[in-house]
Amino acid sequence: MAEVEIYSASVCPYAHRTRLALLEKGVEFKLIEIDLQNKPEWFADISLYGKVPVIKYGSAAFGNPLSSLFEQQSQFP
Repeated sequence: MAEVEIYSASVCPYAHRTRLALLEKGVEFKLIEIDLQNKPEWFADISLYGKVPVIKYGSAAFGNPLSSLFEQQSQFP
Protein backbone atom coordinates (compact mmCIF):
# COMPACT_ATOMS: atom_id res chain seq x y z
CA MET A 1 0.00 0.00 0.00
CA ALA A 2 1.25 3.48 -0.84
CA GLU A 3 2.14 5.78 2.01
CA VAL A 4 -0.38 8.48 2.87
CA GLU A 5 1.03 11.95 3.47
CA ILE A 6 -0.92 14.90 4.85
CA TYR A 7 0.36 18.42 4.34
CA SER A 8 -1.24 20.36 7.12
CA ALA A 9 -1.11 23.45 9.34
CA SER A 10 -2.00 23.47 13.01
CA VAL A 11 -4.22 26.55 12.56
CA CYS A 12 -6.35 25.08 9.77
CA PRO A 13 -9.70 23.53 10.82
CA TYR A 14 -10.01 21.75 7.45
CA ALA A 15 -6.65 20.07 8.02
CA HIS A 16 -7.79 19.00 11.50
CA ARG A 17 -10.94 17.46 10.04
CA THR A 18 -8.90 15.58 7.44
CA ARG A 19 -6.51 14.19 10.05
CA LEU A 20 -9.37 13.20 12.35
CA ALA A 21 -11.11 11.34 9.53
CA LEU A 22 -7.98 9.30 8.79
CA LEU A 23 -7.38 8.62 12.47
CA GLU A 24 -10.97 7.45 12.86
CA LYS A 25 -10.46 5.00 9.99
CA GLY A 26 -7.19 3.75 11.48
CA VAL A 27 -5.14 4.85 8.47
CA GLU A 28 -1.48 5.49 9.20
CA PHE A 29 -0.13 8.66 7.65
CA LYS A 30 2.91 10.89 7.63
CA LEU A 31 2.12 14.41 8.83
CA ILE A 32 4.00 17.29 7.22
CA GLU A 33 3.34 20.62 8.92
CA ILE A 34 3.44 23.68 6.64
CA ASP A 35 4.10 27.16 8.02
CA LEU A 36 1.47 29.15 6.12
CA GLN A 37 3.32 32.42 6.76
CA ASN A 38 6.57 31.02 5.34
CA LYS A 39 5.69 28.27 2.86
CA PRO A 40 8.57 26.23 1.45
CA GLU A 41 9.13 26.64 -2.29
CA TRP A 42 8.55 22.93 -2.95
CA PHE A 43 5.02 23.20 -1.54
CA ALA A 44 3.88 24.90 -4.77
CA ASP A 45 4.58 21.61 -6.58
CA ILE A 46 2.14 19.80 -4.30
CA SER A 47 -0.55 22.42 -3.70
CA LEU A 48 -1.62 24.37 -6.76
CA TYR A 49 -3.13 27.19 -4.67
CA GLY A 50 -0.69 26.95 -1.77
CA LYS A 51 -3.37 25.84 0.67
CA VAL A 52 -3.73 23.03 3.17
CA PRO A 53 -4.79 20.33 3.68
CA VAL A 54 -3.35 18.24 0.90
CA ILE A 55 -3.52 14.47 1.01
CA LYS A 56 -0.96 12.67 -1.09
CA TYR A 57 -1.56 8.99 -1.74
CA GLY A 58 0.72 7.31 -4.22
CA SER A 59 1.11 9.67 -7.16
CA ALA A 60 -2.20 11.49 -6.54
CA ALA A 61 -2.57 14.64 -4.45
CA PHE A 62 -5.90 16.08 -3.34
CA GLY A 63 -5.95 19.69 -2.20
CA ASN A 64 -9.64 20.38 -1.80
CA PRO A 65 -10.74 19.43 1.75
CA LEU A 66 -14.06 18.01 0.57
CA SER A 67 -12.58 16.00 -2.30
CA SER A 68 -9.86 14.71 0.01
CA LEU A 69 -12.51 13.38 2.39
CA PHE A 70 -14.34 11.70 -0.50
CA GLU A 71 -11.04 10.20 -1.65
CA GLN A 72 -10.42 8.87 1.85
CA GLN A 73 -13.80 7.18 1.78
CA SER A 74 -13.09 5.48 -1.55
CA GLN A 75 -9.54 4.40 -0.65
CA PHE A 76 -10.17 3.47 3.02
CA PRO A 77 -13.83 2.43 3.43
